[in-house]
Amino acid sequence: PTFTWTDPASPSSYTYQFYLSDNNGNQIWQIPSNNSKSNGFSSSITSITWYADPTGDSSNTPTIPMLNLNTPYNWQIQAQDSSGNSAQTQVDYIP
Repeated sequence: PTFTWTDPASPSSYTYQFYLSDNNGNQIWQIPSNNSKSNGFSSSITSITWYADPTGDSSNTPTIPMLNLNTPYNWQIQAQDSSGNSAQTQVDYIP
């Protein structure tokens, strides 16, 4: 799948963080990863394709090889500005 969102107003001052979990709250994928020195990725990125970490971290892949059909998942995108203010939204997803 490809996860897509729309930028908030004046997106050049934002960084994003992405999180995908199963319906039980088990983490499947987080970008940037917990081991990353990055606190987010560029607001010029408005979609993430499965298994393609936009930060260039080739070791940061989902914990499962593919999503199961007809299984509920949740993904979340968080935007943070240069002052540390943040907002997030969560989307329920069933492939």
